[in-house]
Amino acid sequence: MPLPTQLKVRVNCDSGNYITLVVAFNISYQSLIDRIDAKLARFMSSSIGRGNLKLRYRDEDGDFVTIESDDDIQIAFMEWREGVRNMYSGGVGEIELFCVGDAS
Repeated sequence: MPLPTQLKVRVNCDSGNYITLVVAFNISYQSLIDRIDAKLARFMSSSIGRGNLKLRYRDEDGDFVTIESDDDIQIAFMEWREGVRNMYSGGVGEIELFCVGDAS
């Protein structure tokens, strides 16, 4: 079964809130940050674009890795693909990201 061309992104925040959005696998860093910040603005004044929050993912070793570029996003998505290759059942896949920092 082919892997999806889109991915559901769940972004967990330090505050306990989370947002979800569906993005293309080839989304740019700036586009992803803009979309996340637009949703975060509904309940906090901090943002990734202003530098007071960082976007991270958890790698296969359980370590948090900061996402700061197009390459970082592609690595995170590729690691997700590798991790679900044997259990993917169709539909839209889901990756979990983390928004950490000075949330206000």
